[in-house]
Order: sequence, then C-alpha cells, then structure tokens
Amino acid sequence: MARTRWYKDRVFYQIWPRSFKDGNGDGIGDLWGVFEKLDYIKSLGMGGIWFSPLFPSPGADCGCDVSNFTDIAPEYGGIEAFQQVLEGAHQRDMKVIMDLVINHTSNRHEWFQNSRQRIEPYTDYYIWRPSREDGSLPNNWDSRVEGKAWTWDDVRQEYYLHLFSDHQPDLNMDNPLVRNELKRIMRFWLDLGVDGFNLDGLSYISKKEDLPDDYLYPVCKGLSHYNHGPNIHQYLREFNRDVFHYYDCITLAEPPFITPKQALKYIEEGEKQEIDMMLPYQPADDHHAGGAPLSLPRMKQEFSNWQQKLDGRAWNMLYLENQNHPRSLSFCENEAYWREGGKMLAVCYLFQKGTPFVYQGQEIGMTNCYPEDAAAYEEHSPDAESLLFSDSQPCDDAALMDDVLPEQHAQENENTEDTLTEDDAGDDADVPDEESPTEEKDFSTDDNVPVDEAVQENEESQEDDDILSDEDFSDGDGVLADAKPQPDEDILPSEENSENKDVPLDENAPEDEDFSADEDFLAAEGISEVEDILSDEDALLNEAPYLDDDQFFKDIQALLQDDPDFNLSSDKQDASLWHSTWDPARSPMQWSEETNAGFSTERPWSYVNQNYKQVNVAEQEDDPYSILNFYRQAIGLRQKLSCVRYGDYQEYRRHSSKVYMYSRRDGRQRILVVCSFCDKKLPFRAPRDFHTDTATLVLQNYSHIKANVLQPYEARVYLWK
Repeated sequence: MARTRWYKDRVFYQIWPRSFKDGNGDGIGDLWGVFEKLDYIKSLGMGGIWFSPLFPSPGADCGCDVSNFTDIAPEYGGIEAFQQVLEGAHQRDMKVIMDLVINHTSNRHEWFQNSRQRIEPYTDYYIWRPSREDGSLPNNWDSRVEGKAWTWDDVRQEYYLHLFSDHQPDLNMDNPLVRNELKRIMRFWLDLGVDGFNLDGLSYISKKEDLPDDYLYPVCKGLSHYNHGPNIHQYLREFNRDVFHYYDCITLAEPPFITPKQALKYIEEGEKQEIDMMLPYQPADDHHAGGAPLSLPRMKQEFSNWQQKLDGRAWNMLYLENQNHPRSLSFCENEAYWREGGKMLAVCYLFQKGTPFVYQGQEIGMTNCYPEDAAAYEEHSPDAESLLFSDSQPCDDAALMDDVLPEQHAQENENTEDTLTEDDAGDDADVPDEESPTEEKDFSTDDNVPVDEAVQENEESQEDDDILSDEDFSDGDGVLADAKPQPDEDILPSEENSENKDVPLDENAPEDEDFSADEDFLAAEGISEVEDILSDEDALLNEAPYLDDDQFFKDIQALLQDDPDFNLSSDKQDASLWHSTWDPARSPMQWSEETNAGFSTERPWSYVNQNYKQVNVAEQEDDPYSILNFYRQAIGLRQKLSCVRYGDYQEYRRHSSKVYMYSRRDGRQRILVVCSFCDKKLPFRAPRDFHTDTATLVLQNYSHIKANVLQPYEARVYLWK
C-alpha cells in the first residue's frame, strides 16, 4: 500500500491517559474521559492523537513495563473503551497513534515467566547469561535507572539483562521468534484501525555480540554497546518490509542523544527510510535537564540544526513538552507574564517546518506542580546518571500515601501593582488584569551561560539586546506597529473598543542594517570563548546540557577523579527536582475551577496543581485573549500558510540570548517570526529585506505593540505575500 505521508499536514495532541480525564470516577484518567473530550481536542485544530502507554502493566515504569501487548489496561477502560475512542477520533478526522515498547516487557509477562522456566519456544526470548567463573556479573553494564543491568533469577539460575528497571527484562531481538511476535502485535493494532506507533526504546533493541564489558565511560556503562546497535537497521527494514509496507501508517521514535546526522540514517526519505520521524530531545533538554536554567542560544542552535540538516531530506517532529519533561512555561519564573510567555512559546515552535505535537495542558499554560514534600515525587534522588537520563526515571503508579498527598487547597492570587505603565503596555495589553502575584520571582535570562563554539563562530551578525527602561519612552505614547492589521478575524480577534485597529506606519523607522559581532557584543551577550567545562556540583546543576554525550562522560570522569565522594547536597536535590523530574508534567489536567480541577469527582491519583482555579480550560474557553484560544489561532494560521508547510527556514540574531527570530518562505509568501525570551523591554529591528511597513501582522500576543520595541515575552508573526 502506498504511504501518503498524511502526517505532514496535521498537528498531534499527546495524551498521558492517567492524568487526562477520569471518566468513571475512580480518580484515575481513562479512555472514557478521552472519549468525552474528543470534541475539545478537535476544536484545537488537531489532526491526530498520540497516546502514551495504554497496555496492561504492573506499573513499575508508568506503563512501559508491559504485561500484555494485545489488550488495554483495565483501569483505562479495556479494549472496548479504546475502540470507541478510535472510532470517535476517526469520525472527527483525527488519526490515532500509540506507544509500543519494543525493547523490553514486564517481568510478569507470560513470555518471561515461560522463559525463566525454559519452556519452549520462549527459552531465548530474553537475554540470559550465567555468572562468570569468579561468580561476578556477566558484564559491567549499568542500568539506565539504578544499579547494574543484571538481576539473578532463582528459577532459571541465571542472570537476565535489563537496561531499565529489574521489572523490565530486555527482549532478545536477535531471536527471529521475538521479531515475529512483535510483527504479530503490530498487525493486530493496525488491523484494528490504529494509524501508527511510537516505537519506544527503539535505539536499544540491538546489542553488540557477546555483550562485552565497557571501559569507556565511568557511568552508564554499556551504552556504546547497545545504543544504535549493530543490527538495528536490519531489524527495522524487516519490520517495514513485513508489516508497515502494507499499511498507510506512521512510525515515530524518541531515542536519547540523537543528532540530525544519526537521525537521517533512520528517517531520510527514500527507499531505505526506516522511520517517519524522530523526536529531537535536545531543545527541551536545553532548559530542563538537571534543573539547568534556560540557555536560549543552545536551544535555538538545536532548533536550527534540526531544521537545516533535515531540510529536503526528512521531516521534523516539533515539540516543547511531553510526559518526560517538566512544563516548558515554568522557565518563565516572572509570573506576571505567564500569559505572554505561554503564547510566545507556542509561536516559537509552531511555525517551524515539521509536524507539531502539543502535550496535554500545554495549550492552557499549565505549569509545574510543586508538592510541599519532596517525598511526593515518584523519583527524588538526582545524581550524575539521572541528570543525564532525565527521560527514564523510575515510576510507581500506585496512589500516593495519605501523609504524602495532603488535601488540595487552591490559593487565590493576590492583587499587586502592575509594573508596566499604561503607555508601555497599552490599554488592552495581554497581561493578567491586576492579578499579578504579590511576590514576583525575578527572572532575567542568564547572560553568563557559555554557549557552544558553533554559536560563537557563527558568522551571522546582529544587534545587541540592550534592555530598555521606561526612560527610553519619554514621549509617553511610543510608536505603534508599522504593520497592517490582519483583516481575518478568526486569526486574531479584536476586542470591543480596542484601539488596536488601523495602526499608523512608522515613517521614521531606521533602515535595516547589519551589525558585526565583536568582543563587546559577545561580552554583552554573555558569550564566552571558553568551552563548557563541568568542574563542580554547581556546574552540574547550572550549566546548559550537553550537545555531545562523549563530552558529558569525559567531564563526569574528570569530576569523579577530582572528587570521588561527589554527591549533590539535599537542598540542590530539592531545587533540581522542581525542574528535572517527570512529575510536574504528569499532574492531572486542569479542566475547571471545580473540585480536583474538574479532572475527577474522586480524589485524584496524584497532586493537582494549586493554581487550577486560575489556570483551567473553562476559564479560558470564552476568553478570546487566553492562551487556549491563542493556540487555536496559531494552529489555524499555520494550516493556512503554504510557506510553513513547504518553505525554507532561516534564523537571525543567532547569538542573542534574549530573542529567537526566524523566517519561512516559499514562492508564494514569507513570514518573519519574532519571540522575546526576556522579561524586560528590548529594542527591535527586522532583518535586512524584511520591511515591516509592507507586511501584515497576522499574529501577536500583545494588543498594542511598539514598532521598534519588544515587550516582555512578546511574539509576532509578520506576513508578506
């Protein structure tokens, strides 16, 4: 069957079912709740749903320890509920893809129970080894989660390999019977109507022959012997030849440490293509891993690296959040600009080339949930390994204990004086109306974070990001936008009596010019000539994440040599938890201001964020200036612009630690996307050949804008036809 690549014209909504919506009143999200919200998902402009693990599971790893691959977990409603959701989604022209874990199973799976008893044909379904002659483990590999990668089984009297938890034994993919089992499972779901899979654990399925010891790295030993292993491409070609070739389906993967060069070996379009898309973890990791502060230059470098390297060769997955990362909006600690920040983040990635994925709650600006007691976190002991592998921490799906999970008490935000003047913000400025928190956290983008040499050596020139004060606007009114307003009301609604109508042109705007990057500019931008070095525990928590895992291991090795007793202090562990664990992104979806955020009529399985009375779907549904409706506008605009689907990508001001700016253009139109990541006012000038007085401002997150000034966390999309 010809595969039509339908995924290139759709936006996907990712659901972590346990926290989405409880449909049967037991405190756990389920598929009945998803069925109830299908119209809501469609209203966002979604063309597909991606389900995180749904299979029956003992819950040792949040559903990734699968005990039955051809059923749906009973707590989610079983296969009957899934079929109703599948049918309902298809009726609304939404595709459905699901996670399929192919590297391992649960140790309670029937295959493993038979294998440990040497019952044929299951004897070699898993990787078993005796101890060495001296009684030691079969090799020195580490588990990605904790301890070593081998566990003794008393029944079989051998060790079994588990790259994750000891509850998750690795499958022996070299055994053709195992591959046939997986092909049977794939056909089962595709025949049922599923439109594709995320092949979870894909990059680990092939291990080096004889499983040799690993002396290269001091932590995560074994990684070089199984990550993108020797036979992985052979096995993927087999899955395509025998299964995927016969269905118009999609395949995804989300391997850690993947670079565009590595990804192209899997996703480059043509006869040898093995996977349709791969999730690039680096952009999100650049402000999540280990609690590291946002490094915008690094994040932009990763965005642009994937955009440019895949252009014309493969297709990008675009995302900001998923179930394995904290909430993206929580980087904006200045809560006065929560709304502007949420909209700006939507703009920064939705207009790139690729298929966007929106994680549940992202569209309403959900933020990290901070339990009062660190013991409430599923995993709360970050160390060198867990900081590196933040996407694979252990999780127990059992309900939290009463003494750990206190009753939820929503706290109303107190009024505080707005720090912007009326002239600066505009009458209808998109900031919380006199509801700023009493205690504003100070968030100024850290200009002292060193960036990669690739950023330093970039030949692109740009303007310095001087922060502006109110004194820069002594004329009071400032200058309004030098762009024509968008006439299409469904893209940007106009508020009644708003002054943001026919915006006068700025006759005196300075002409575009180039700015040379010199030492003064580099110093102002916090760009160092020194390579990132991980020298102490502060660096481990505060430096930007690594683009190169080899460099990470070298620096960890140097660190351990200098301080063999290295350990993170408890206060830094607690601080890191808020930014690096899974839990913040897995709190229940906030539907309304009702009890438990409208997620369930019973006590939820996990914490509900205390801001649910202010941040919820019902509160934003009828507000045309809400983050929710902004996502709808942005997705609708994206689908109307041919240059977003087909156009080239070009980044500007690549050195800037405060602004992300890029263009998209094809033969019919071009757009300029401008995003401020700063909570201060910044000067703005469009790049050469982008004369904003001839453009249409089709999307913005402030009702009033100033031609030459970016307000805090401002976002704009200019269109030229």
